[in-house]
Amino acid sequence: MDLNEVILIKGTDAPDMLKSALGLLNEPELFENKDIVLKPNLACWDARLPREVNKWTVTKPQFIADVIQSLKTFKPKSITVAESAFVDNNIDKNYKNMKLKKIINDPNIKLINLDKYPFKSVKFFDRKIQISQFILDAEVLINMPMLKTHGSTIVSIGMKNLKGILHSESKKIFHRFGLGKSIAELSKILLEYNKPTLTLVEGLVGLQGFGPMQTGKPKEVGCIILGKNTVSVDAVSSEIMGISPQEVEHIKLAEQNGVGIADLNKIKVIGDKIEDVKVKFEKAPTEAETKDAIIEILELPPDSVDVIHGHLCSTCALNYIGPVWALRDDAGTNYRQKILLLSAHAEVPDDYEGQLILWGNCQRKNVQKAGKDAIFVKGCPPSLMKGYMTFGKALYRRRTFIKGLIKRLFKGMGKIGKLNHWP
Repeated sequence: MDLNEVILIKGTDAPDMLKSALGLLNEPELFENKDIVLKPNLACWDARLPREVNKWTVTKPQFIADVIQSLKTFKPKSITVAESAFVDNNIDKNYKNMKLKKIINDPNIKLINLDKYPFKSVKFFDRKIQISQFILDAEVLINMPMLKTHGSTIVSIGMKNLKGILHSESKKIFHRFGLGKSIAELSKILLEYNKPTLTLVEGLVGLQGFGPMQTGKPKEVGCIILGKNTVSVDAVSSEIMGISPQEVEHIKLAEQNGVGIADLNKIKVIGDKIEDVKVKFEKAPTEAETKDAIIEILELPPDSVDVIHGHLCSTCALNYIGPVWALRDDAGTNYRQKILLLSAHAEVPDDYEGQLILWGNCQRKNVQKAGKDAIFVKGCPPSLMKGYMTFGKALYRRRTFIKGLIKRLFKGMGKIGKLNHWP
């Protein structure tokens, strides 16, 4: 199989689809007697939310099990699942909560937490980042993303999924350079290590809208995509989502940097045709549209929350959306005042209404300019609890907030309310 070829299989039965895809690949020597590492996208799993909701935010555990069963027919030396978590989270807990070990049902399959293994320092623009040595040493690396929309990168597929092989501090560096530029550069670095060997996209059910987390909506597609070059696989996958690859900065930059082909006219699609599976994904809101999206999805009063971002990272966003979401359930929406939240590289506006909150260490630069009435919340990212307490005190009268807090303590910190688009 050439680097400019991508296999596309339409269907609903994952084992049959995988058999067809691997048959078209027709390279058993890739797997025979090899140590294979699978890198899925599992960081978004959240035990506080219903299991059926998590199913459209991560590479499906059953699909991982199906891939393992398919690969075992080639008699590999070993198969390992390796992943890391969001900053300040633990992927071991995700493995346990999604019952991945039980679903795989094979004691010989290891589940690796990349955060517990050594990292290699690699030059990255004018500084260095830490990439998992375990991944770089993998004899065969199969990158296993799913189809997702993303507020910062438009799509989150194979190239974006490889951000999960970085040390947590290096993930933060990505946002300082800009995600598109950084994702493209990481793909260029990994190409020098011949990684990944294959990219296998699970496109049975994707995530559309306010991604990459559970605020997004499920989207049925019914396909898998397989190829040797991540840029080409991402280009085909993006087109299947109804999004031109040329709209996606990291795909376009990677092609310009010689990492792979994103021009669909130069990519040979084997198996089914893009037109046979193509669906229209609802895009994630842009940073400018995020405030209105938050108000709509959480059903907040229209003039209660204002947000000005500046290339915000998804974990930082989650850690303020989550507390506002929880407080809505605990204390209601009878707010005493409006809040204006500034995050990342946003500047303090000349005129604004309500309580100003400077969210995260990136906003330290604005503390002096904002004055003593502003609330600065430290952290990279600030914790969920800091967000809960800060927004609770800012949005509610003291009595209302304390009643809500007591309610939260009784029902547990692990419970969060339903969104209308959940089944």
